[in-house]
Amino acid sequence: MKKINKECFEFFREKDLKHYSKIVNQYFKRSSRFVFVLFLTSCSVQNLINKEEFKKIPKTAQFQFYDKLDTLETPCNDKVYTRSFMKTLSNNTTINYSKPIEAHIVENQLYIKFYDNQNKFHVLNFFGKRQGKRFIFYINYETISFPFLFISKEMTKFTIQIPNNSSILFQMNSTNEGAVLLFGAGNSYGEEYIFKTINHD
Repeated sequence: MKKINKECFEFFREKDLKHYSKIVNQYFKRSSRFVFVLFLTSCSVQNLINKEEFKKIPKTAQFQFYDKLDTLETPCNDKVYTRSFMKTLSNNTTINYSKPIEAHIVENQLYIKFYDNQNKFHVLNFFGKRQGKRFIFYINYETISFPFLFISKEMTKFTIQIPNNSSILFQMNSTNEGAVLLFGAGNSYGEEYIFKTINHD
């Protein structure tokens, strides 16, 4: 019998997220801050069609696709690093990219299934919400607040969309902001991954 590793991630209610965001955003409006925005695009990304033509995700949907490990170089210091959708999502460096990744959406839950290099089967379970044609989930959402003294916000959000019947799009947005007294700073960046699906139920 194969060993299955299953990880569950905490569910964030939409009401909680709006409440935390309102507190943080109101405070940052009173503070001077510098925001550095960096947009990264995976080598797997292609030109997207008009989002008005995107398909609505059914209540139950299953997709299979192949991820790949991209090798990137930084122009400033010539350092080389690797990046992939699954590495970003799971923080797992032993993913077997020769086998397909499976994404299974049931109501407000998402299951991501994959194998590692030791042929162990992993299941990641995320709780999310549907918004129009999109499915949204968080892998990190944390705020710390001491009004007028210190406040911080860390958030990593993923959005799933279906451009057409043969592809699936994952968008990642990460935000890290903080302020001490009247001085604040922060950064945010985003990545997009679009994959050709093997099958689409």
